[in-house]
Amino acid sequence: MTLSLSHQNTACAQTDFTTKVTPQQQYHTTTTDAILNFTGTINNGRVFLNWTLDKNQAVDKIEVERSTDEKKFVMAGLVFGTDQSDKMDYIFYEKNKKVKLFYRLKVINKDLTVIYSSTITPGSAPVAHL
Repeated sequence: MTLSLSHQNTACAQTDFTTKVTPQQQYHTTTTDAILNFTGTINNGRVFLNWTLDKNQAVDKIEVERSTDEKKFVMAGLVFGTDQSDKMDYIFYEKNKKVKLFYRLKVINKDLTVIYSSTITPGSAPVAHL
């Protein structure tokens, strides 16, 4: 009976692998407690994203995701975590596409839990009220 369950799990993992989602990642947390100070700016024709991770030693990699409609996101880049303990600052940049873009972070931890950041729009400034 255990062999049958293993086979079913293997089949599920193979199916999920083709969609780049492991079974563990299907059940992820959506809190952003581990992601601190996620900001973005546009300078010299480039989009710069900055963030700080708390509990950095638990992070395996960070997928930087981009969207033009804030609904469908694609991976813009991949940043690998470090073994440094506690807090760690990161930076990512790419050429500005000259359209309104939305960014979010997908942090994949070593235990395969996934944490999403809030969505930001670099270059948008708050409206000043007089």
